[in-house]
Amino acid sequence: MKFKFQSILITLVLLPCLAISNKSLANPVNIDKLGLTKNLIISENDISIEIPNPKNNDPTLPEQDTKQVQESLSQSTNDPTASLKALVIGDWYTPSLHGLNGKDFNSVVIRPVIPFKLGNLNNIFRATFPIVTNTPGPVTGLADSTIFDLVVFNEPWGRWGIGPVMLIPTGGGLLGSEKWALGPAIGFTAKADRLLWGIFNQNVFSFAGNSKRPDANLSILQPLVNYTITGGWSIGTSEMAITYDWESGKWVSLPLGIKLTKLVMLGKFPTQLGLQYEYNFAKDPIGGPEHTIRFTLSLVFP
Repeated sequence: MKFKFQSILITLVLLPCLAISNKSLANPVNIDKLGLTKNLIISENDISIEIPNPKNNDPTLPEQDTKQVQESLSQSTNDPTASLKALVIGDWYTPSLHGLNGKDFNSVVIRPVIPFKLGNLNNIFRATFPIVTNTPGPVTGLADSTIFDLVVFNEPWGRWGIGPVMLIPTGGGLLGSEKWALGPAIGFTAKADRLLWGIFNQNVFSFAGNSKRPDANLSILQPLVNYTITGGWSIGTSEMAITYDWESGKWVSLPLGIKLTKLVMLGKFPTQLGLQYEYNFAKDPIGGPEHTIRFTLSLVFP
């Protein structure tokens, strides 16, 4: 029985939104745009896949075939261009913030991923809802949300995709930017045996919202490197979002990190468990994440 992987694209992940108003912090800082940066990040954990009857559940298969199936599935769950349908739940913890000693940040991210076809084009729709559970200030709740629809195309060397992404100001004035933002996303992935690599670019620009708040004009570059080991294990780069703020003329996020994932079977459902660590070398703006730890659980539905 063969797995069927459709070509679908780039999923943009939402890291914890750090868009907190100056009044909500003990030390006034401006980190609204940093929150927008966190809202526009691709995740190799955005996974879904069509698996009516996974081979690794078939006791009649030879052990070698079972291992090959596990390795193929493990690589696909780390490929943001694979045809995927899933519910991704993540906990994003930042134990330290630049310029704010003794302060931390945490949010829970819920992200449904739904692939579909429009005519002859493969699409993927995703909505991301970050729920802030701890901030330097007293405010918690739903932060700004994102939605996107992207189209992916197969090539002899791999896959590439393009489409729009939109930021929705569901966080209000305390946990959000109060800005509507829209822009293009484009990227690709290529494979070489166990190695998966690629790069993605997203751009958002404000077009409506509170005129008293700073505009959200950002460009984000995300490299992707992942190596599939045996037994469902994979190692690679974290969800590094290298971000340039066109308004301030500065790089507001310069992260470097590593991730480790494990694919397991929960009954009939493939599930990916992930752990990431990341350090952000950009110390401006004040209140930006310094160290970040991410735990993810991706439930895949056949």
